[in-house]
Amino acid sequence: MYVSLYTKKFNIHEDVTVLYNTITSSIDVFDADVLSEEDTLRAPGNEELLAYLTDRGYVYSSEQDERDLIHQLYTGYNQFKREHRPLIFYIVLTYRCDLACDYCFQNSAKALDGSIDTSHLPALFNAMDEICERFPDTRSRPVVALFGGEPLLRQHVGLVEEIFREVAERGWVNGPIISNGVSLDAHLPTFERYRPSGIQVTIDGPEEVHNQRRHTASYAGTFSSIVENVNSAIEAGIKMGIRTNLDDRNIHCLPELVDLAERHGWIDSQSVELSLAPVHERACGSLQEGERHDAIFERVLATISQLPRLKRWSLDGWSSVHHFDRLLHEGKAFIPRFDHCEAAVGKSFHLDGYGYIYSCIEACGMPALAAGRYVPELEFFPLYDAMRHRSVLNIEGCAHCGYSLVCGGGCALQAIVDKRDILTPSCANTDETIRRYVEFQYEK
Repeated sequence: MYVSLYTKKFNIHEDVTVLYNTITSSIDVFDADVLSEEDTLRAPGNEELLAYLTDRGYVYSSEQDERDLIHQLYTGYNQFKREHRPLIFYIVLTYRCDLACDYCFQNSAKALDGSIDTSHLPALFNAMDEICERFPDTRSRPVVALFGGEPLLRQHVGLVEEIFREVAERGWVNGPIISNGVSLDAHLPTFERYRPSGIQVTIDGPEEVHNQRRHTASYAGTFSSIVENVNSAIEAGIKMGIRTNLDDRNIHCLPELVDLAERHGWIDSQSVELSLAPVHERACGSLQEGERHDAIFERVLATISQLPRLKRWSLDGWSSVHHFDRLLHEGKAFIPRFDHCEAAVGKSFHLDGYGYIYSCIEACGMPALAAGRYVPELEFFPLYDAMRHRSVLNIEGCAHCGYSLVCGGGCALQAIVDKRDILTPSCANTDETIRRYVEFQYEK
């Protein structure tokens, strides 16, 4: 028998063994003595156990059988991407922001003054139309999202309304908005008429802590206005995402964060998604950052043990954990991650006021990492194809890694920044993070 490269085994305490497979999304708990020997998986010793391990995808008759399955899944995944993943157009309205958060990964871009106004819209939508023509097999409606800088500045009310009106008239989807939430109230009349799919804001803890981290350039606090605007948006029927960015300076505030969410009814609201994520620099985080993220993750788990209501928050800032969370709590198998993110899918386009197009949201404002441009005419640079053709099947370092289908080869932008080679993996501490999370869930 051939033991799948993607079958992983570890012990919890001395008497329990966990087995999981990242192709089939199987996860099982065995008495440790059942799988105590290293060769037990290759020669289980009884037909019933062999049949079970085979059915769950832990072992195959041959390595070729596994390769055939991966090829089948990859073919299906590419067909799904081609036909069902929508084209997502992020309009980067401006790189300016009315806040001065010290940890913002976009701080270096805030000096860029190229903003979009109504005169840019014909060229923007013409570019979107031309891009749509390049994807004739896509069945889903195009999605238009807003990004910045801060897209919902008060001076953008008319511009945002015009964009949303145009999207609605085309029969497209008014998609998500990432905002600091400070001026959200000024845009609510537009959003009540042309509903976005959701708005994400950040609240980094109780008022004092939040205001120390997310303040204006004059150090004025933003907590009260954001909370008020979030509640007004919820009352208007708009779906809200509330994210908390964690580091050593606010991780201790998680109990107060839960209290805040309970007081405002967010924790039980179907209109609110709550999430936690570690603070990271530009790109998805270096290996050194990963060590800090692991330490934050440990403290999050420790707090959940003491405060079960914190389980309401998604841990999507730790992507491998997020997949296992859906498997363990919702019974949803995770699709093997042949690529890392939307940038590698090749159907997300971030269009800014300078006429550049970026595949990766983290690259916006860095022309050297642009995927193309739409002014004076639509053109894609070599990086666009390099991004969308990057997968664990053509990254040499992923070929013999059993965790590659969980991390998707890691962040392409980080690989470029760190190693100057997009076809190298950008590895995180995936194995230890998964082990720790599964141990935590078992103990609970």
